[in-house]
Amino acid sequence: MAEGQAGTFTAFIADVNQRWSRAAEQPWYSLLSGLEAELNEGLAWLDALPYDEFYDHLDRIMDGFAGSSVQTLAGIKADYPDSFPVCSAYIAGMITDRNDYSYVDGSVPETMQKKMDDLYYKISDTQEADFQGYLFKGYESVRNRDLGDIDKWRMGSGINK
Repeated sequence: MAEGQAGTFTAFIADVNQRWSRAAEQPWYSLLSGLEAELNEGLAWLDALPYDEFYDHLDRIMDGFAGSSVQTLAGIKADYPDSFPVCSAYIAGMITDRNDYSYVDGSVPETMQKKMDDLYYKISDTQEADFQGYLFKGYESVRNRDLGDIDKWRMGSGINK
């Protein structure tokens, strides 16, 4: 299992290195950088609001960003399917990175934490399927190796279950 997971991570890192070493030159990059600016500006605007105005604007900002993210990812998937998984991971990572809100800081940060979590789940909902290419490459050595007698015995005996 660890061998397959390490191989999956290696496949992902190789893809990141290939696609991000000159990301600014890629045609999909402007879509992502615009999305990052939208998230940063929206969060800064919400953070600056007084308590009595915050909840009036929260859903509009978060739903707007969620819509932009889904639309951006759909466009990348249609136009640049090979780059889609790494772009999807980038957006999910961006959301996770910006989610530094905590319930211990009060009700507004608690609400923001929940909204950011919901946003992450909306974006990452299909990532298991999106990352199948990495999983396939990562587990290739595990799938294709010859099993010794002990490995065959373990698989047949249910010892690894």
